[in-house]
Amino acid sequence: MTEDTMLTTGGRPYLVWSNEHRMWWAPLQLGYTIHVNAAGRYTHKEALEICTRAIRGWRPGMAPPELMIPLADALAIFAGFAAPGPMSEPPDMLFRMPG
Repeated sequence: MTEDTMLTTGGRPYLVWSNEHRMWWAPLQLGYTIHVNAAGRYTHKEALEICTRAIRGWRPGMAPPELMIPLADALAIFAGFAAPGPMSEPPDMLFRMPG
């Protein structure tokens, strides 16, 4: 679902962080990206489903495999961050896990 569609239907866009891969989920659940601006935007229901599927292999005492984060919160955290390196690269650079 696009961010515009979510906003016009009263939804709040979410990002999904993968602790397993240490990257954001990419759009359409197709791979991962290190760039918050290139991360997929998901509805609350979609993000919850992703995280719920991932929790099946979780063990107590370990970090949860996936976490859903409201887009506005993620962008607020990274606002003004412009260190050299991957975060300053173009946001369309996606990384896919082999498989």
